[in-house]
Amino acid sequence: MPEKEDDDEDEDEEDREELLEDDEIDPVEEGFLEGYEGEGAAVCAECGKPLTDDSLVETEIDDEIVSFCSDKCLKKYEKKKR
Repeated sequence: MPEKEDDDEDEDEEDREELLEDDEIDPVEEGFLEGYEGEGAAVCAECGKPLTDDSLVETEIDDEIVSFCSDKCLKKYEKKKR
């Protein structure tokens, strides 16, 4: 039976190595991440902070949807516009 355990250990090691090799970011995933963090990311119209679904506040101003990171930034923006 010890031979069986050795075979299992070898297979486990091979599986582990394969998982590590497959754990790379492919070009599509990399492009997605760059788009989210890079120039194409949506930012707050007031402070420029990148927007997330958690903090997104949108309003219509002059027939356009304008996005903000918080109600605080929305109010600041509206005060400037007056």
